[in-house]
Amino acid sequence: MEKYQPVFTHNFKKEYQKLIHDGRHKHADFDQIFQILLNGDPIPKNIRIIN
Repeated sequence: MEKYQPVFTHNFKKEYQKLIHDGRHKHADFDQIFQILLNGDPIPKNIRIIN
């Protein structure tokens, strides 16, 4: 699989901080999804992305 290089934009950083501050998601949740996407793997169906 192709590896991706992350590029963090200003909007991403703001949205990420909102997600963490909101309390619905934890940093570990983001890290799990982030690693899956960087590896080019499909996201498993048992992971809820949007509430």
